[in-house]
Amino acid sequence: MVNTSVNPYLDGNFAPVHEEMTADTLQVIGEIPPELSGMFVRNGPNPQWSPIGQYHWFDGDGMLHGVRINNGKATYRNRYVQTQKWLAEYSTSANLRGFNVGGNIMNTTISSELGKNLG
Repeated sequence: MVNTSVNPYLDGNFAPVHEEMTADTLQVIGEIPPELSGMFVRNGPNPQWSPIGQYHWFDGDGMLHGVRINNGKATYRNRYVQTQKWLAEYSTSANLRGFNVGGNIMNTTISSELGKNLG
């Protein structure tokens, strides 16, 4: 058995994305039909700080990633789900795991309410 110090939930495809970003002009290879319009949104764990102790991907802060297609163009945007835990950690610039700042289940589902996507 191979023993590695890298947590599989924090490496490779699962590595955290450390920045929120907006890309308004994604390069399209080929052509997107102009009548195709919509948005794909996915969520997942994305710890904003290095984890303390053992880490499971359900522990990560929720981050929404969205690709919008409209008029033959594609855009991308990602944003953290700003839970009570996320806001407390963001304001102190530290991982507060172990402190009573609320749990984090915001990386497991997405719903749309009043025209907004919620984690």
